[in-house]
Amino acid sequence: MCCSFFKWPLLSFLVALFMSSQSLADDVKWLVSDWPPYQYQEGDEYLGYSLDTLRVVLKYLPQHQHSFQISNYKRRHSKFKQQDKVCTFGISKSAERQGYMHFSEPSELYFPIQIFMREETYQALNKPKQVSLETLLTANTGKLAVTPGVVYSDAVNNLIKEKRFADNIIINATKSISKNLYKMLLLKRIDFILDWPPEGHYGLKLTKVKGNVTSVILQEAGEMSLAYAACPKNKWGRDMVNQINLALIDAHRDKDYSKAYEAYLDPYLVGVFKKEFKRRILKAKD
Repeated sequence: MCCSFFKWPLLSFLVALFMSSQSLADDVKWLVSDWPPYQYQEGDEYLGYSLDTLRVVLKYLPQHQHSFQISNYKRRHSKFKQQDKVCTFGISKSAERQGYMHFSEPSELYFPIQIFMREETYQALNKPKQVSLETLLTANTGKLAVTPGVVYSDAVNNLIKEKRFADNIIINATKSISKNLYKMLLLKRIDFILDWPPEGHYGLKLTKVKGNVTSVILQEAGEMSLAYAACPKNKWGRDMVNQINLALIDAHRDKDYSKAYEAYLDPYLVGVFKKEFKRRILKAKD
């Protein structure tokens, strides 16, 4: 009798304590970039294919209240170094960042930089599934526009620096891949642009000039890259990353997970993406 006297009050106390701890779960602030169509803010709305993908993950983290905040590169990384209660999504991993960030399991998969060309050029090249930049430049196929400060692959960077190709390369004076560059492409002032598929299609959407443009896989660009979620390198950050990893197990199998990214791909690239996503993300979990 003495034990049963305390049984139900104690059980009620434990349940109440559990519910209280759940209701007081940390709010999580996600620091995002201002880089359309990847992540950006328009009025009070946070938009972008990466944030649409993140929202699928957040469906499986209902124990927290989530909010977004635009933050530039310097401020974002400063907050991680200060060990604020913030996280970010779609970030690449490096040895330096691992010094002040806990990284999740791979969260996203992205195509590397590709080469954009007018549809007529694509047809003239016999609709290739991939092309070599070196072959195009050597054959004097057309003018390539490159943008200072953009991180291409080592192989692409080396080709751009070669003096023998100087006459076929135009330096983009605006120092940003913009709609103006795609306008030049459609007006036939240049023939090729190096860009990422979503950013390229976004730039084309802003361009008012009529015409069709296709992106093609570039041999020298390397393989598709992995991106991660990251939180500060402390106990809170480690615990959050563990929860994010559990959420990713379900999110990666959610039918809506990669829809936003796939919407920016040419139809023939969607199949390539799905195959690689299965190989590098889903099978890695099995």
